[in-house]
Amino acid sequence: MKLNLGCGPDIKEGYINIDLRNLPGVDIVANIDNLPFENNDIDEIYACDVLEHVSHLKTVEILTHWYKKLKVGGLLFIQSPCLELLCKYALNARDIRTKIVAIARFYGGQDYSTNYHYTTIDPDVLSYYLKEAGFTKEPRFQIGGFGNGTNIRVWINK
Repeated sequence: MKLNLGCGPDIKEGYINIDLRNLPGVDIVANIDNLPFENNDIDEIYACDVLEHVSHLKTVEILTHWYKKLKVGGLLFIQSPCLELLCKYALNARDIRTKIVAIARFYGGQDYSTNYHYTTIDPDVLSYYLKEAGFTKEPRFQIGGFGNGTNIRVWINK
């Protein structure tokens, strides 16, 4: 079983698409910190552009919840704005459009009530959070090089 958390309109075939909003294609309306699945039941959790919507004070709690839901060997994928790249992007912005994009990457699109960003991700901090949540394997990072270049991706197995 594979989960696409916080899917919004990005519906993925072969995944259970989960979002807070009841949008077309969403299979389950639920919060990412209270997934309606048994522990050790999930093969993959795909969390693209989700973790930044959680307070840094709750990040370990959320990651621990996801860790418990994953089967041994299960995969967690996270994509989120990267603090260092986002700062560079904003500081190097020379036109108004780029500045507006940078602000939205920091604070969320704010085009609906839950579309706010509460944090960004740093590889060292995320590695620390993952260990605190119970992950013992080394995460694999991709930093930049996709989208507008301000994101980080991480893959880690339970």
